[in-house]
Amino acid sequence: MAKQRKLLKIAKQVLLRSVIFLLVSVCHCYKEQFEAFGTSELSRNRSQILNLLINKTYYDKRLRPNYGGPTVDVGITMHVSSISAVSEVEMV
Repeated sequence: MAKQRKLLKIAKQVLLRSVIFLLVSVCHCYKEQFEAFGTSELSRNRSQILNLLINKTYYDKRLRPNYGGPTVDVGITMHVSSISAVSEVEMV
């Protein structure tokens, strides 16, 4: 039984190392595509995909997700970059 556990542990380590090696190899091969991800052409493609997903004929922003079913929990993370003094003059 101890021998099987040892072999299983070795197999897991070999598999993990193989997956990590494969991931690093793929990232290295597609380095130029990853670097170009922020270019305008790719940004335009992302916008087109989002527009297709949020097609106005299918998407109604007034309805909550899963309308008619159970409620949906939505998590929000908010980061405050700065807090400054409040001035009535600058309020509009």
